[in-house]
Formats: sequence, C-alpha cells, structure tokens
Amino acid sequence: MKKDINYRINELKTALKAIEYGIEAFHKNQDDAHLLGVKATLRALVAIGGRTMTPLLLDLASEVNVPLEFYSRPPEENNNINPNVKTARILTGKSWSINPQQGLQKYTLYEWLKSPSYFISKSQEFRSRNDVLRQISESEGGAHFDKNIKIIVDELQRQSGSRYNGIQFFLVDISALVYWLGQSLIITYECLQKGNNPSVSNELKNLNDYFQELHISMI
Repeated sequence: MKKDINYRINELKTALKAIEYGIEAFHKNQDDAHLLGVKATLRALVAIGGRTMTPLLLDLASEVNVPLEFYSRPPEENNNINPNVKTARILTGKSWSINPQQGLQKYTLYEWLKSPSYFISKSQEFRSRNDVLRQISESEGGAHFDKNIKIIVDELQRQSGSRYNGIQFFLVDISALVYWLGQSLIITYECLQKGNNPSVSNELKNLNDYFQELHISMI
C-alpha cells in the first residue's frame, strides 16, 4: 500500500536535510565520508531503473502534478567528439539554470537524468547522469551493474580541479539541483493545500533567486 502523501512529503523534507547537511560538512573539510549519505539519498530520490527503485522526488512530482523543470545544455552528438579525448568530459561550472539562458534548453528532471551527458573514451560512447549516479551510489557495496559505467566513474575520479575531482563536482552539482527542485515541490504543494497561489509565494521566489545565483565550479 502506498504511503500517505503528507507522510511522503515529510520523507522528502528529511531527505533534503540529509543532502544539505552532507554537502555542508563536505565543504568544510573536503572529506569524502560526508558524501556517502549524499550518494544514498540522491539514489533514493532520483535514480531511475532497477526492480526496487521508486525515486521519491520523481514519484511525488508525478502524483501532485508539479513539473520538475529547468534549463541545461543540450547533449552533444557523438560525431562532435574530439577523437583525442582521453577522459570523461565534465562541465566546469553549474550545469543547470532555473531561468532561460542562451545555449540552454528546457528539461524535465527525468529527461535531464536520462540524456547522454558523459563521454567514455574507452568505449567511445555517451552515458547519462542517471548511469553515473547509479554507479557512484552502488559502487560502495561493490555492485557494478555495468562495466562501462565503472569505467566512466574511474575517469571522473581521476579528473580534478583546485576544488573538486569529477565525482565530487558531479555530486555537489546534482545535489544543489535536487535540493532546489525538492524544496520547490514542497513549497508549491503546501501553498496549494492552503489554497494559495504558488506563483506569488515569497518563499518560493527567495528560493529561486538563491539557487539561480548559486555558483558551483571546479576552479
């Protein structure tokens, strides 16, 4: 039997706090141990696929009819890849925007997670953010469901800037997006429950303004 909607909203609130606390602690001392809980929470909220996976955020959004939409770069075609690329390509800044920007296209969270995003040099193919998230979150237990995904995670691990390696950057970036989308859903749902219009909510406006201006970079 499916849990009551308000119970699941409270589950979402708890999960978002876990992401917030984990990312804050990671920023303070750069200890990957703080990202273990973040990986597990992201998997529970948004990872797609697998017999036992019912991602809470995606499921709730569908049930309460709140679109999880934003803007991001469109995927590159395979034939645009430099044949000399030796590692998985990652962005060096925040990979998404709340508002429209030149060069970005509109996505739902599901579309964004499933779109081809990371290039694996060894197999010469793109894999999705969902693939990367699943492998990162499952690798702690030794469950490598796809050898190609293990390859890309290894490549991401080797990439580094002055602040993050590739995996750390990926987790910080997607955590900020999921946190914003989750809080947006909660505020919208609670407004509607009270008979209020979410589009005039100051709480939602302040949330959007903060995350639109949020800077994430490896540099």
